[in-house]
Amino acid sequence: MMSREHIELCQDEGLCCHCGKAIRWGEDAVYSITGAHYDCQFPNGREAVLGITTLLRPSVGFGTSTIPALARANGGHMLHWVTPSTGKGLCGHQPKDNAWRMKSRAKWFLVPDGADVTGRKVCGKCAERHARLMADQEQCEIHG
Repeated sequence: MMSREHIELCQDEGLCCHCGKAIRWGEDAVYSITGAHYDCQFPNGREAVLGITTLLRPSVGFGTSTIPALARANGGHMLHWVTPSTGKGLCGHQPKDNAWRMKSRAKWFLVPDGADVTGRKVCGKCAERHARLMADQEQCEIHG
């Protein structure tokens, strides 16, 4: 653990407190708390340090599977069938990122397998497309 004095000295000198190299402010990715290079602060990536396996972002999806999963958008009430590899609902819906003053909050919350969704509203377009997709898949297995 670095001392506060060491961190303050490095920040005053414009050096990374881990590697000792100069920091080019505005050009290098800097971890603001210690003033260190971001790569020096998190050599294995921030997700590995925090124990996060995957981040749920609609732009990159939340997995590699192409089989739709039931999910709810952050702040939403309707359930959608979402393709994990794309992060898009079968109806084309993506979580809205309306946070103009705070960090991005657009993400999906997966519905656990076996959860009771009887009181929840499921998107009609997603349900229709999912039923059609499952019927097509059954036809392929029967004739396959």
